[in-house]
Amino acid sequence: MAAHRYWRIFVYASDATQTGVGEVEMALTTGGADQCTGGTAIASGSHGGAYSPAAAFDNNTTSNWFVDGRFEQWIGYDFGSGVTKDIGEVRIRRGVEDPA
Repeated sequence: MAAHRYWRIFVYASDATQTGVGEVEMALTTGGADQCTGGTAIASGSHGGAYSPAAAFDNNTTSNWFVDGRFEQWIGYDFGSGVTKDIGEVRIRRGVEDPA
């Protein structure tokens, strides 16, 4: 891989009317430290309220990112101007609640 400022996870389809995750971590190496600090969560959209993209990067699996729609949604991270990361592992944890 190469180092990039922006990294995202693209979800082609889910089995519900919404797409969501509880937590996303990105590490430089397998089992490495989460690099998602100091930047900005980005996404194709959100359900609103407490279900913002930032909820997927807050190190808390009881807060979740959800977006209405089950096809072609994405969540990602902007590490910031002048910051690039060569991500070697992405860890995704499921959410524990559903906004429906």
